[in-house]
Amino acid sequence: MHAIRRDNVNCFQINLQHSRTATSNLGQLINQYNVDIIYIQEPYTINNKLAGLPRAHKVYTSGDGRKRTAIVINNDQLDATLITQLSNEDCVAVEVRSEAVKFFSVSMYFDIHRDIEEDIRQLGKVMDYTKGNGLIIAADSNARSKMWHDTITNQRGKILEEFLICNDLYVMNEATETPTFQSNRGSSCIDLTIANSRLVRYVSDWTCGEEESCSDHNIVNFKIASVNNGKGKMNYMGVRYITNQEGYKKFDTNLAANFISTFNCINKTDPNKLDKELQGKVK
Repeated sequence: MHAIRRDNVNCFQINLQHSRTATSNLGQLINQYNVDIIYIQEPYTINNKLAGLPRAHKVYTSGDGRKRTAIVINNDQLDATLITQLSNEDCVAVEVRSEAVKFFSVSMYFDIHRDIEEDIRQLGKVMDYTKGNGLIIAADSNARSKMWHDTITNQRGKILEEFLICNDLYVMNEATETPTFQSNRGSSCIDLTIANSRLVRYVSDWTCGEEESCSDHNIVNFKIASVNNGKGKMNYMGVRYITNQEGYKKFDTNLAANFISTFNCINKTDPNKLDKELQGKVK
């Protein structure tokens, strides 16, 4: 355990695939990088209890079945309370508090063999309970979408996209060369870091795969800035929109068509000539 750094809370997110080796490796990285909060999916367990991490860490799990989510606190100045009415084997929710921060943390696992609508309903319960408070969700979604920088969008991804947009939830994943999941069967970006509008401007420095995970899932690292100082690379106060390259191209095409129609432009194919023509029309 260590004392909180006043500028931010350092977080890891990782699916350990129930691996003892990956868990041991994670324990070393937690100490090496002074990680405060660890969001785990598919943790290593013995007799249905989380195993392989130092006993000094505060561990939060729920349910009597095989646990597929956990939250670990490695900071003696962070208090956390398990929200039992929201928590089960595949969803652990805690309220995190200190002098510098207060927010809700959730670790979730979306079983690929389960209808994603069930997980969407669980997300809805989390949203209702935490309304008006900061919320961060670390999830293995088993859902693919170009919205969070995957190469394809599948049906599960479309359903999750719609829920996130309708509920003002923001995917913090950045476009990187390293996917969150990588194996000999393929790669994808299915591990999501999600923040609500209350917390989105305090989450920063999102990275993936900078440290060896010993798992097919790469380690995600991000920071949560103290509400009191608001430090972090992203400190925008307004709405943060989820965008992608495909969306930008469609926007450019529609904008150009609108200008051509409104101003009766002659140049309809060359963007540079269209730009000059518009400049002349609006003088």
